Amino acid sequence: MLKVAICDDDEKVLGQLGEAVGKILFARDEYEISYFRSGEEIRESVEQKLFSSQLLLLDIHMHPWDGMQTAAWLRKRCVDVDIIFVTVSQEHVYEGYTYKAFAYLLKPLSMERLGNELNRYLDEIAQGGECLNISVRGYERKVAVGRILYAESDKRKIRLHLPEETLEFYGKMDELAGILEKHGFLRCHQSYLVNTSHIRGIGRSGIEMEGMKIPISRKYWEILRGK
Repeated sequence: MLKVAICDDDEKVLGQLGEAVGKILFARDEYEISYFRSGEEIRESVEQKLFSSQLLLLDIHMHPWDGMQTAAWLRKRCVDVDIIFVTVSQEHVYEGYTYKAFAYLLKPLSMERLGNELNRYLDEIAQGGECLNISVRGYERKVAVGRILYAESDKRKIRLHLPEETLEFYGKMDELAGILEKHGFLRCHQSYLVNTSHIRGIGRSGIEMEGMKIPISRKYWEILRGK
């Protein structure tokens, strides 16, 4: 069951958002929605060890604690909750992603956009739970590890190839390999890391993966043969 929290200081918006979220989730999964009217209510719930939501839809323009202050407090205390910011202004969009926001939605809400983001969230959970946090063009993105087909490096940049898109960010392949090899990824080249669940075959000429071939270097071929 997905536990969702909604925080907004406008009672009307709180009800409308809860109704919309319920309609979207009804078709996908069992769900439970908790309502908060301020950041202070969330803080009190956490301090009393009552807060158990996995996803928080958080308004930004609230008083006296706004959504950014609330998110900062949650992250500082390592509260394990994903955040979707909901606000009337784009002013805080970049700041919002510094708190590892899953998405950023503008009011008045587009039900189509809300549905897309909630379904994307459920899809990523279904892919296996483990996620990789990366910064793409100034935005924090959370990527489900199971959706990554392969990663390739190009100088200081790394490209993550997913079924529907390619994400590029600055990073080191050695550090990425240290993270992903624990999740079934195979280093086959200085510049390539592949998800073994998508491998169709391995030969000296390369690794076959769903309509593509990834090169394998002599060094890593020898390592594989020795296993």
